[in-house]
Amino acid sequence: MKNNKITLANLGGGGLMRDVDRVFWQVCENIADPNTATDIERKITITIKIAPDTKGQTAAINYQIKSDLAGPMPGAVIAWLAMDGNRQLCLFDSDQRQDDLKFRPESGPTGANA
Repeated sequence: MKNNKITLANLGGGGLMRDVDRVFWQVCENIADPNTATDIERKITITIKIAPDTKGQTAAINYQIKSDLAGPMPGAVIAWLAMDGNRQLCLFDSDQRQDDLKFRPESGPTGANA
């Protein structure tokens, strides 16, 4: 059995670094998300706990990676109260996005417009 000197790179068989890479990717995705605030700092916290045995000859090492990501930006909508087709009272909103543009349907086998 070969004894390996423990480093941050090989701790947990490389698990610590894989976890850091995964959380770092999550932070990047969070920053790129247009629905999250851009003025909030993100944070990655690495906690390593080392608990020696009573004789001081061995130690249990536990590690944990946490991230503080920006949450979604708050949203708001204006709704009106009305009866639906079943005469049930409901809240309704209207889609403010542009309607689909209507184009003339294609004609002929080549797709050329008439």
